[in-house]
Amino acid sequence: MTVLQLAMNKAKQSRCHYAVSAIGFDKHGKIVAVARNTPRSYPKFNKPGGNIHAELAVLRKGGKRIRSIVLCRVGKSGELKRIDPCKSCMRVLNKNEIKVLTLSEVIGDGNVTRR
Repeated sequence: MTVLQLAMNKAKQSRCHYAVSAIGFDKHGKIVAVARNTPRSYPKFNKPGGNIHAELAVLRKGGKRIRSIVLCRVGKSGELKRIDPCKSCMRVLNKNEIKVLTLSEVIGDGNVTRR
């Protein structure tokens, strides 16, 4: 399974309005953790409304080993959609010196955006 397939499959599991996944890699490029955005009302969070962004969920799973993240958003029909980290997530990622790679409309024009 490719990274793109893994990211898309994980994003499709999301129950949030925007289906987003994140894959965390260590400094050697090995996958450390995979996560999707999750509603806060999910049993282990006990807070109604909002959601846990995929970027933060993957950091919770992989911790300090994560050095880069691939983000993916999938539309209702299974197509790739544009995704950018929100300002709050980007602050956390920058503070921890984590590189972000977003898969946005890769199938259509092959563009991959690095942050």
